[in-house]
Amino acid sequence: MEYPVRERLIDHLERDTMVEGWNGGRILPWKPADLGKLSSPDYRFIDVSSYTLPDAIGIQSRRGCAFGCTYCTYGYLSGARIRERPVDQVIRDVTELMSLGVSRFQFVDSVFNAPEKYFEELLEALEQADCEISWSAWIDENITRKQLERMKIAGAVKVDFSPDAITDKGLKMLGKRMKAADLLPAVRSAREAGLQVGINFFNGNPSEGFWAFLVKIWFMLRVRLTLGWKSTFVNIGTIRVYAHSPLAEYLKRKARVDEECTFFEPVFYKKHGPGDWLYRLFQRIRRMRHD
Repeated sequence: MEYPVRERLIDHLERDTMVEGWNGGRILPWKPADLGKLSSPDYRFIDVSSYTLPDAIGIQSRRGCAFGCTYCTYGYLSGARIRERPVDQVIRDVTELMSLGVSRFQFVDSVFNAPEKYFEELLEALEQADCEISWSAWIDENITRKQLERMKIAGAVKVDFSPDAITDKGLKMLGKRMKAADLLPAVRSAREAGLQVGINFFNGNPSEGFWAFLVKIWFMLRVRLTLGWKSTFVNIGTIRVYAHSPLAEYLKRKARVDEECTFFEPVFYKKHGPGDWLYRLFQRIRRMRHD
C-alpha cells in the first residue's frame, strides 16, 4: 500500500533515513509558486519575544537566485529566476512584527539589492511606512552610496557582503560576478552611510590557498582598524558542499568523493597544508577570545 507523501516523510524522519527516489530528490513535483497568492507567515504562531538575538527573525521578500555561485543550492531549491512578493505584503509582515514588539529583523533574501527595480520599490515603501523597526540584509557589492544611504533611512542598521574569495581567480572559481577590487569601496561606502558591515570569506576554496588566507586576515585587520572595530565584522569559514551544487559535481568529477556520495553526511571543501594549519590556529584563538 502506497503511503501519502506526508506519512512517508514522517516515516523517514522517525527512522532517521534519507528521502530517496522522489522525483529526483524532491518530495513533490516542483513548480514556481505565485508569491502573490501565498499567505503571509503567522508570526503569532510562536512567542517571538524569545528571539532576542539580532537577525533572529527573518522576512523573505523574494525567492530564487540568478547569481549561480558554484557552492550554492538556492537556484536548485527556489529556481534560477528571482520572483518577488508584492511590496504591500512585505510591508504587512514588517508592521506585524512591529506590533508584536519585535525591534529588529533580517531580510533573508539571497541578494537584497537584486533586481534593482524591486529593491528601489521596496525601499520607497519602507520609507513611506515609517516603521520604528530596524533590519539587516545580504547585499551584492554592486550597490551605490546613494542606495546604501536610502537603506539607512528605510531602517537598515547592518548589511552583509559575501564575496567568499579575495582574489579574482578565486571569485571566478566560485561563480562570482565581482572583482576583488570592488569589495573595499563597497564596504567603505556602507560604513560611510552609517551602516554596520559584515563580510564573509571561505578558507581554502578553489584556487585560493595559504597566501589568499593571509590576504583575508590583512583585509580583516585593515577594515576593522580603519572603518570601526565594533562596526565592521569579518567571518572566515569553510565551504560545506551540498548535493545539486556545481561544486558537488566538481568533487565527483575529480574523484574527491565517491560517485555515489549523496552529501547527506557533511562534506567540507578544504585544503591540507600550511593554510589549513594557520586557519585552525586562527579559529582557536578567536574561540578563546570570545569564550
